[in-house]
Amino acid sequence: MSARDDVDPQETEIGSDADDVGESIIRYVRMVTSLIEGRRVSLEEIKEMLKKKERQHSLTRRRRVDYLVQQLNKDPP
Repeated sequence: MSARDDVDPQETEIGSDADDVGESIIRYVRMVTSLIEGRRVSLEEIKEMLKKKERQHSLTRRRRVDYLVQQLNKDPP
């Protein structure tokens, strides 16, 4: 019995479909960014930009006081 026998084919198809959709979106973002910037943007640049955006925390969703209270509760002085 191989490791391949333990995998449900339906789950594999769903996973690969999700990966295909993600890659399609990244390629689309790359194309739009290239058009906006007027230069060819690499996939690595797009992935790096998405990673940076993913790490950013927005203060606009809550009041500054609420954000500060949360940070103080997370890491008390």
